[in-house]
Amino acid sequence: MAHEEYGSEEGLVVRVEPLQMAKWICELMVERVRVVDGALELDVDPSYGDAITTVLAKKGMRKHSWLLSEVSRGGRGVVS
Repeated sequence: MAHEEYGSEEGLVVRVEPLQMAKWICELMVERVRVVDGALELDVDPSYGDAITTVLAKKGMRKHSWLLSEVSRGGRGVVS
């Protein structure tokens, strides 16, 4: 992620099922959403992570199936 051509230096990786439903929901909130290795990569400020997972939960995603990771030029680290 973290594509310089988009001006994005950070974002989020979200592992959630069902993936395609989560992708559709995230596309309503975030401009760039990609599926990479069975996870969603979101070009969004990581501070929006709680809001995004709240919306996904309200749309029927189970929290125990989420892996939310922050992506930056320095690599990945688990956020929650």
